[in-house]
Amino acid sequence: MKLLRIHPAALEEIQEAIKFYDSKVIGLGELFLDEVDRGIDLIKYSPEMWSKYSRNCRRFLMAKFPFSIIYRMKDKDIEIIAVMHNHRKPNYWRKRIN
Repeated sequence: MKLLRIHPAALEEIQEAIKFYDSKVIGLGELFLDEVDRGIDLIKYSPEMWSKYSRNCRRFLMAKFPFSIIYRMKDKDIEIIAVMHNHRKPNYWRKRIN
């Protein structure tokens, strides 16, 4: 199985979303984290399953929240680049893939 790394900014995005959802309904942040974990597990299991989003990256659309997990396969690893809200600044994460 490939090694999975998460960009520090993607970790911050996850934490911010958890705080936001918990501020709306207690426990909703945990459901968001569960959905992120499920997506990461599916990506690790079959990283080529999801469609290309850019030349080097792929996108996993989360089912229960309006977010996508943007990732790339680099050498023998998988790197989570962003956990992106689908309705805000769609290309902001591109500066992370240099």
